[in-house]
Parts: sequence; C-alpha cells; structure tokens
Amino acid sequence: MTNAPSQVFSIRDRTDASPSRHNESTAAFLDRVAGGFWDQVRDLVEAWVANVPDAARRDIVGRLRSDDVQHASAFWELYLHETFTRSGFSVTVHPVVPGSARQPDFLVTRGEEAFYVEAKCLVSTSADGGASARKRALYDALNSMHCPNFFLQIDVNRIGSADLPTKRLRRKLEGWVAALDPDSIDVDGTYFESVQPFPWSEAGWELEFRPFPVRADARGRAGRRPLGIFGPVEAAWINDDESLRDALKDKGSAYGDLDLPLVIAINSFAFSHDDTDTMNALYGTEQFTISLDDRDAPPVPSRKPDGYWLAGSWAHQHVAGVLIGRSVAEYRPTALPTFWIHPEPHKDVVPLPVWRVAEPVIDHIENREPEVMISSLFGLPEVWPVGEAFPRETPT
Repeated sequence: MTNAPSQVFSIRDRTDASPSRHNESTAAFLDRVAGGFWDQVRDLVEAWVANVPDAARRDIVGRLRSDDVQHASAFWELYLHETFTRSGFSVTVHPVVPGSARQPDFLVTRGEEAFYVEAKCLVSTSADGGASARKRALYDALNSMHCPNFFLQIDVNRIGSADLPTKRLRRKLEGWVAALDPDSIDVDGTYFESVQPFPWSEAGWELEFRPFPVRADARGRAGRRPLGIFGPVEAAWINDDESLRDALKDKGSAYGDLDLPLVIAINSFAFSHDDTDTMNALYGTEQFTISLDDRDAPPVPSRKPDGYWLAGSWAHQHVAGVLIGRSVAEYRPTALPTFWIHPEPHKDVVPLPVWRVAEPVIDHIENREPEVMISSLFGLPEVWPVGEAFPRETPT
C-alpha cells in the first residue's frame, strides 16, 4: 500500500501576490498566492492534515485540491476533526454503524461521552453554471487591460451562449479611459446623469461600463485590477431556512436507528444566514395569526408545524444537537460556531466550551457565549492570520 499523500500544497517559491481571480478555484488560489499572510494559512492546513489518520488522509487531501464545493466540505471536516481531537476526544473517521451500510463522518468518544458527527456544507451555486463561468472568464480577461487611473463598473446585462472575444473590447476600453480626465469626474449625486457609460454588444453579450477615478496618489500604478464594481446582481430566491431544513433531513435520516446520539454540523456560506433562519428550520417557520373578529387585536406570533425538531410534537430526537458554522474557512478558522441543543433529545450531548450555545429554556432560546475562545483551542491569536492579505503598495 502506498503512503497517504501528506502535502496539500506544492513546495515552490511563490511570487504572485494578487487576489483571487474570478475563475480561480480556492484550491488553486491558495496554492498560488504569495505572502506571509497566506503562508500562515497553508501551514495551518498542512499541520491539521498531518493529524488525520493515514487511512483517511488521501481522501481529504484530494478533496482539498478539488473544486470549491469539495474543497469547502473537506476543510469543514478537517476543522471538526481538529476541534474534537484538541478537545480531548478520540476521533474515528467513517465508523461502522450497526445495522447501516452508510457511515457518518466521525465517531467521537471521551470517557463516557460518545456520539456520531455528520458534516455538511451549504454552498450556493449558480442556476446556470456555464453562464456564470463565462462571466467570470470575462472578468479575468478584462482585468488584464491597462487602466491606471480608473476603477470600472461593469454591468453584464446579458450573457452570450459562448465566451466573449475580448481583444477588441479591451483595446476600445483602453482607448476610452485614456481619453478621460479623472480630475474632471465628480462622483456625486449627478454622476450617473453627467458621465456617459461605455456600452458594448457582441455575440449575444450586452455590457455597460462606467469609470470611477482612482484617488490622485494611487494613479499610474501598474498591476492594479481595473474592474472594481460588479452589477447587476443575478436575481435569486433566498430561502436559507429551507436549505438548512433539507440538509438536516438528508443527513439526519441517513443511518436509520442509531445506537448513539447524532450531531449534525452545518457550515453555511449563505451571506444572509442568521439565527432566525436556524430557528425557522429547527422549530418551524415563523408566522402571525390575525383575528378577523377583533381587528384591533395585535397579530399573535406562532410557528408552522414544519420544523425539523418541532412539527406538532418533538421529532428527530436522535439528533441531540446541530452545530452551525458561518463561513468557516482556512483563513477564518476562529469564526464562532453555535451549537443548538434539542429540547427533548433521546440522549444529551454536552456542548464543547469553545462553542456558542443556543439552549431551550422554558418558552425561549437562551444564548450562551463560549467559555473558552476557539482561537485558544487552536493555539492562535484572536485575530488570525496576522498581517494583511494583500498589502497595498507604498506610493513612489
């Protein structure tokens, strides 16, 4: 048997310190980007991977090198493995569950404590992945043009069915901004009426650009990306509580009757996800009842019987708790997760002292802050990584 790969990132000199390109995966960016800030991130990932048992390391290293969805999922599992091992638990990766052909991510044990952990990432994806990829490729191509005195707003009003040729567009844009005087443009209430945009239509694409002057002491610098404002935002229906509820149903019912309690750990990358979404997913969607008999009576709040834990009566009591992380990533390992405790579990799971806790108390949920900072558990300063991700150049 060959040894499991021990290295996630390539060993080489790095000289490209530019931010992530629009069409660049997280794995490729982290392997490419130079700088002490990112060296700390790579060192942390490599150290945590070294703590994973050999039998599981090949899988997690492969997924850390993969696309963004696989990468995020692998890091979340790596983060959980490190959290539990540093908290004094023995961690078995993909344990055998009696009576089930499927295996959860972890079995964690410490003294008399024992429970399963199943991990899941909620990562938003574009409804049309091809169109989204073509747009990101356009952004990267335009960011290579020479535009030293302006940031450009780009509005992609229509995306063509194939990649947009950009050579002629870049040449025209460079000529347009070169003829503009940055000192004559005021970004004020009259900006959109006084400054004419640059439209472009070709091959089914419809674009529009607007110039915003770079501050005087930063003009003329080479290597700065011209695109700075992106719009319009693609329309999407945001329903974070429904996505969370679906993920819980999927993960909570995968193993049949369990001999030990289950903790479902969800890392949500939805920018709008908050405690209200989690409450709706676990305890039922919030609603208000209005009296038709007494029009002056205030609306009475209640919850629909569609919660994962509360659907008329307590449900899924084998899931003792749900751990919610908010965009936990390599460069945000100290982001505070919240452990939501089931009001009536078959068996309790004691939350770790580094977790924020949402605990049911009679008729409300009471939040408790962590007893120990999670940064201390990982041996990191509270603000980490140390330094600037992309230090600004000193004007010459």
